[in-house]
Amino acid sequence: MPAGITTPRFVIDPEIARLFKMSDATREEIRESIARAGFDKGQPLSLWKDKNLLLDGHTRLAAAKEAGLIEVPVAELEFEDKEDAILYTFDRQVMRRNLTQAEIFTAVEMMPSERARKGAGRTAGKLARRLGISEAHVYQVQAILREGSEEDIEAVKNGEKPVKTVYSSLPSKQKPEPRARPSKQKAAEPDSRSEILKSAVVLLAGANEIPAALLLVNHFFKKPDREAFLRRLPKNVKDGPYAIPV
Repeated sequence: MPAGITTPRFVIDPEIARLFKMSDATREEIRESIARAGFDKGQPLSLWKDKNLLLDGHTRLAAAKEAGLIEVPVAELEFEDKEDAILYTFDRQVMRRNLTQAEIFTAVEMMPSERARKGAGRTAGKLARRLGISEAHVYQVQAILREGSEEDIEAVKNGEKPVKTVYSSLPSKQKPEPRARPSKQKAAEPDSRSEILKSAVVLLAGANEIPAALLLVNHFFKKPDREAFLRRLPKNVKDGPYAIPV
Protein backbone atom coordinates (compact mmCIF):
# COMPACT_ATOMS: atom_id res chain seq x y z
CA MET A 1 0.00 0.00 0.00
CA PRO A 2 1.29 3.46 -0.73
CA ALA A 3 2.37 5.53 2.21
CA GLY A 4 0.64 8.74 3.23
CA ILE A 5 2.39 12.07 3.22
CA THR A 6 1.27 15.53 4.23
CA THR A 7 0.95 17.92 1.30
CA PRO A 8 3.38 20.61 2.58
CA ARG A 9 6.28 18.13 2.36
CA PHE A 10 6.16 17.89 -1.42
CA VAL A 11 8.94 19.55 -3.40
CA ILE A 12 7.76 20.94 -6.73
CA ASP A 13 10.36 21.17 -9.49
CA PRO A 14 9.36 24.01 -11.87
CA GLU A 15 10.85 22.15 -14.86
CA ILE A 16 8.85 19.02 -14.21
CA ALA A 17 5.74 20.97 -13.26
CA ARG A 18 5.74 22.83 -16.58
CA LEU A 19 6.03 19.65 -18.64
CA PHE A 20 2.30 19.10 -18.92
CA LYS A 21 -0.31 21.81 -18.60
CA MET A 22 -2.73 21.42 -15.72
CA SER A 23 -6.29 21.30 -16.99
CA ASP A 24 -8.73 23.33 -14.91
CA ALA A 25 -11.57 21.05 -15.95
CA THR A 26 -9.65 17.92 -14.95
CA ARG A 27 -8.61 19.43 -11.63
CA GLU A 28 -12.21 20.40 -10.83
CA GLU A 29 -13.43 16.92 -11.77
CA ILE A 30 -10.86 15.30 -9.46
CA ARG A 31 -11.68 17.71 -6.63
CA GLU A 32 -15.35 16.81 -6.86
CA SER A 33 -14.48 13.10 -6.89
CA ILE A 34 -12.31 13.52 -3.78
CA ALA A 35 -15.06 15.46 -1.98
CA ARG A 36 -17.54 12.75 -2.87
CA ALA A 37 -15.56 9.52 -2.36
CA GLY A 38 -12.14 10.49 -1.01
CA PHE A 39 -8.74 10.26 -2.70
CA ASP A 40 -8.38 7.22 -4.95
CA LYS A 41 -5.64 5.18 -3.25
CA GLY A 42 -5.15 3.25 -6.47
CA GLN A 43 -3.76 6.44 -8.03
CA PRO A 44 -1.07 7.56 -5.55
CA LEU A 45 1.21 10.46 -6.32
CA SER A 46 4.72 9.49 -7.48
CA LEU A 47 7.52 10.83 -5.30
CA TRP A 48 11.29 10.63 -5.77
CA LYS A 49 12.35 8.94 -2.54
CA ASP A 50 14.62 10.90 -0.18
CA LYS A 51 14.13 14.05 -2.27
CA ASN A 52 10.35 14.40 -1.76
CA LEU A 53 10.28 15.57 -5.40
CA LEU A 54 6.84 15.22 -6.97
CA LEU A 55 7.15 13.51 -10.35
CA ASP A 56 3.58 12.59 -11.22
CA GLY A 57 0.27 13.82 -9.90
CA HIS A 58 0.50 17.63 -9.91
CA THR A 59 -3.16 17.99 -10.89
CA ARG A 60 -4.29 15.45 -8.28
CA LEU A 61 -2.23 17.21 -5.63
CA ALA A 62 -3.78 20.58 -6.48
CA ALA A 63 -7.26 19.05 -6.41
CA ALA A 64 -6.55 17.40 -3.03
CA LYS A 65 -5.47 20.72 -1.52
CA GLU A 66 -8.61 22.42 -2.84
CA ALA A 67 -10.65 19.58 -1.33
CA GLY A 68 -9.04 20.31 2.05
CA LEU A 69 -6.91 17.16 2.36
CA ILE A 70 -3.75 17.42 4.44
CA GLU A 71 -2.54 13.91 3.64
CA VAL A 72 -2.53 11.99 0.35
CA PRO A 73 -1.26 8.55 -0.68
CA VAL A 74 2.14 8.45 -2.39
CA ALA A 75 4.40 5.87 -3.98
CA GLU A 76 8.06 6.54 -3.19
CA LEU A 77 10.39 5.56 -6.01
CA GLU A 78 14.17 5.49 -6.46
CA PHE A 79 15.98 6.84 -9.52
CA GLU A 80 19.59 6.97 -10.60
CA ASP A 81 19.42 10.62 -11.60
CA LYS A 82 17.08 13.36 -12.75
CA GLU A 83 17.03 12.11 -16.34
CA ASP A 84 15.62 8.76 -15.24
CA ALA A 85 13.11 10.51 -13.03
CA ILE A 86 11.94 12.68 -15.93
CA LEU A 87 11.67 9.67 -18.23
CA TYR A 88 9.43 8.03 -15.65
CA THR A 89 7.24 11.13 -15.69
CA PHE A 90 6.89 10.83 -19.46
CA ASP A 91 5.89 7.18 -19.08
CA ARG A 92 3.10 8.06 -16.71
CA GLN A 93 1.71 10.79 -18.94
CA VAL A 94 1.77 8.67 -22.10
CA MET A 95 -0.08 5.87 -20.27
CA ARG A 96 -3.02 8.21 -19.74
CA ARG A 97 -3.32 10.09 -23.03
CA ASN A 98 -1.77 11.17 -26.29
CA LEU A 99 0.68 14.01 -25.81
CA THR A 100 0.26 17.21 -27.74
CA GLN A 101 2.96 18.50 -30.07
CA ALA A 102 3.75 21.26 -27.58
CA GLU A 103 4.19 18.73 -24.75
CA ILE A 104 6.46 16.53 -26.87
CA PHE A 105 8.54 19.57 -27.82
CA THR A 106 8.85 20.67 -24.19
CA ALA A 107 9.76 17.13 -23.12
CA VAL A 108 12.62 16.94 -25.63
CA GLU A 109 13.72 20.47 -24.75
CA MET A 110 14.14 19.76 -21.07
CA MET A 111 16.08 16.52 -21.34
CA PRO A 112 19.61 17.03 -19.96
CA SER A 113 21.80 17.82 -22.96
CA GLU A 114 25.17 17.26 -21.29
CA ARG A 115 24.43 13.76 -20.10
CA ALA A 116 27.28 11.47 -21.30
CA ARG A 117 27.64 12.64 -24.85
CA LYS A 118 28.77 9.13 -25.80
CA GLY A 119 25.29 7.91 -24.93
CA ALA A 120 23.33 10.68 -26.65
CA GLY A 121 21.84 8.23 -29.15
CA ARG A 122 20.67 5.88 -26.43
CA THR A 123 19.04 8.77 -24.59
CA ALA A 124 17.15 9.82 -27.74
CA GLY A 125 15.95 6.25 -28.21
CA LYS A 126 14.74 5.95 -24.63
CA LEU A 127 12.98 9.30 -24.87
CA ALA A 128 11.27 8.33 -28.12
CA ARG A 129 9.93 5.13 -26.59
CA ARG A 130 8.67 7.01 -23.53
CA LEU A 131 6.89 9.61 -25.64
CA GLY A 132 5.46 7.10 -28.08
CA ILE A 133 7.12 8.75 -31.09
CA SER A 134 9.88 7.83 -33.52
CA GLU A 135 13.53 8.45 -32.72
CA ALA A 136 13.72 10.56 -35.89
CA HIS A 137 11.06 12.85 -34.43
CA VAL A 138 13.23 13.42 -31.35
CA TYR A 139 16.23 14.31 -33.53
CA GLN A 140 14.08 16.70 -35.57
CA VAL A 141 12.95 18.56 -32.45
CA GLN A 142 16.54 18.71 -31.18
CA ALA A 143 17.64 20.17 -34.53
CA ILE A 144 14.90 22.83 -34.31
CA LEU A 145 16.06 23.76 -30.81
CA ARG A 146 19.65 24.15 -32.09
CA GLU A 147 19.03 25.93 -35.37
CA GLY A 148 15.47 27.23 -35.43
CA SER A 149 14.51 30.86 -34.97
CA GLU A 150 12.68 31.96 -31.84
CA GLU A 151 9.57 32.50 -33.95
CA ASP A 152 9.65 28.98 -35.37
CA ILE A 153 10.31 27.41 -31.96
CA GLU A 154 7.34 29.24 -30.47
CA ALA A 155 5.19 28.31 -33.46
CA VAL A 156 6.00 24.62 -32.94
CA LYS A 157 5.37 24.86 -29.20
CA ASN A 158 2.01 26.51 -29.81
CA GLY A 159 1.02 23.93 -32.41
CA GLU A 160 0.92 26.55 -35.17
CA LYS A 161 3.52 24.76 -37.31
CA PRO A 162 4.27 21.03 -37.61
CA VAL A 163 7.70 19.79 -36.57
CA LYS A 164 8.45 18.35 -40.02
CA THR A 165 7.70 21.65 -41.75
CA VAL A 166 10.04 23.67 -39.54
CA TYR A 167 12.70 20.95 -39.59
CA SER A 168 12.78 20.85 -43.39
CA SER A 169 13.28 24.64 -43.50
CA LEU A 170 16.36 24.66 -41.23
CA PRO A 171 19.56 26.07 -42.77
CA SER A 172 21.35 22.73 -42.51
CA LYS A 173 18.58 21.04 -44.51
CA GLN A 174 18.71 23.41 -47.47
CA LYS A 175 20.37 22.07 -50.58
CA PRO A 176 23.23 24.24 -51.83
CA GLU A 177 22.73 26.07 -55.08
CA PRO A 178 23.99 23.96 -57.98
CA ARG A 179 27.37 25.07 -59.15
CA ALA A 180 27.55 26.46 -62.65
CA ARG A 181 29.43 24.23 -64.99
CA PRO A 182 32.81 25.69 -65.77
CA SER A 183 33.10 27.00 -69.29
CA LYS A 184 35.45 25.26 -71.62
CA GLN A 185 38.88 26.55 -70.98
CA LYS A 186 41.25 27.49 -73.69
CA ALA A 187 43.84 24.94 -74.57
CA ALA A 188 46.68 24.93 -72.12
CA GLU A 189 49.71 26.97 -73.01
CA PRO A 190 52.78 24.99 -73.94
CA ASP A 191 54.85 23.79 -71.01
CA SER A 192 58.15 21.94 -70.76
CA ARG A 193 56.50 18.53 -71.08
CA SER A 194 54.62 19.44 -74.26
CA GLU A 195 57.80 20.84 -75.73
CA ILE A 196 59.60 17.56 -75.06
CA LEU A 197 56.68 15.67 -76.57
CA LYS A 198 56.72 17.95 -79.61
CA SER A 199 60.38 17.15 -80.17
CA ALA A 200 59.65 13.43 -79.97
CA VAL A 201 56.77 13.75 -82.45
CA VAL A 202 58.95 15.72 -84.88
CA LEU A 203 61.62 13.02 -84.74
CA LEU A 204 59.09 10.25 -85.32
CA ALA A 205 57.53 12.12 -88.22
CA GLY A 206 60.93 12.68 -89.77
CA ALA A 207 61.53 8.92 -89.59
CA ASN A 208 58.16 8.30 -91.27
CA GLU A 209 56.80 6.80 -88.05
CA ILE A 210 53.48 8.60 -88.41
CA PRO A 211 51.35 5.95 -86.58
CA ALA A 212 53.76 5.99 -83.64
CA ALA A 213 53.70 9.78 -83.56
CA LEU A 214 49.90 9.86 -83.57
CA LEU A 215 49.76 7.16 -80.90
CA LEU A 216 52.00 9.28 -78.70
CA VAL A 217 49.91 12.41 -79.26
CA ASN A 218 46.62 10.61 -78.64
CA HIS A 219 47.98 9.09 -75.45
CA PHE A 220 48.88 12.42 -73.87
CA PHE A 221 46.20 14.75 -75.24
CA LYS A 222 42.46 14.90 -75.59
CA LYS A 223 40.43 17.38 -77.56
CA PRO A 224 40.79 20.36 -77.73
CA ASP A 225 44.34 20.12 -76.35
CA ARG A 226 45.31 17.52 -78.96
CA GLU A 227 44.26 19.77 -81.85
CA ALA A 228 46.02 22.73 -80.31
CA PHE A 229 49.21 20.67 -79.92
CA LEU A 230 49.16 19.48 -83.52
CA ARG A 231 48.71 23.04 -84.76
CA ARG A 232 51.89 23.99 -82.93
CA LEU A 233 53.98 21.46 -84.83
CA PRO A 234 56.57 22.83 -87.33
CA LYS A 235 55.25 23.54 -90.82
CA ASN A 236 57.51 20.95 -92.41
CA VAL A 237 56.04 18.26 -90.16
CA LYS A 238 52.47 19.25 -90.97
CA ASP A 239 53.00 19.83 -94.69
CA GLY A 240 56.03 17.68 -95.54
CA PRO A 241 56.12 14.36 -97.31
CA TYR A 242 55.50 12.54 -94.03
CA ALA A 243 52.91 14.97 -92.70
CA ILE A 244 50.91 14.36 -89.52
CA PRO A 245 47.26 15.19 -90.19
CA VAL A 246 45.86 17.96 -88.02
